[in-house]
Amino acid sequence: GEGINTVGMSGTGAESTSVRIWAGATFIDRATAPFRVTAAGDVTATSLTITGGSVGGWVITPTTLYGLSSGTPTVAPNDGIVMTSGATANITIYEDTEQRIRIGNLAAGIYGIRGYATDGTTTIFELSDTQQRIAGWYFTDTVLRNNTTDATSGILIDSANGLIRVGVT
Repeated sequence: GEGINTVGMSGTGAESTSVRIWAGATFIDRATAPFRVTAAGDVTATSLTITGGSVGGWVITPTTLYGLSSGTPTVAPNDGIVMTSGATANITIYEDTEQRIRIGNLAAGIYGIRGYATDGTTTIFELSDTQQRIAGWYFTDTVLRNNTTDATSGILIDSANGLIRVGVT
């Protein structure tokens, strides 16, 4: 055996999976160390905090992961995706410099998915805990209507009851 180590380096083993660098809590087998690097360069880290840099073209900051053709998440984001963490975590997709899709936190205490027109502010559709709406129409799993409730809607299509109604009840 290798004995008990907390950190080490080795040239032992001819396979690409041979562990060359290891660290972590006291362990017997370097192949199961919490942090290890193989001869092929594969890295295993059972607990990892990255607060900056990039991975595969995605920029990492302490609160965001993003891939944009230009700009940053806070200054002129252009063509790409921004993922934020924390209490207002969401994913925002940009076309040009306008947001087109937002998933997650939409506003204070409102979570769901929202699609925007090319101006980046006009809501085309929303599925959230406050409304289900598309192209100005409200909907449930069986009803499409032009107002927030069945009773106040002048136009209502009800698939569960085979009903089309024009006029407020």
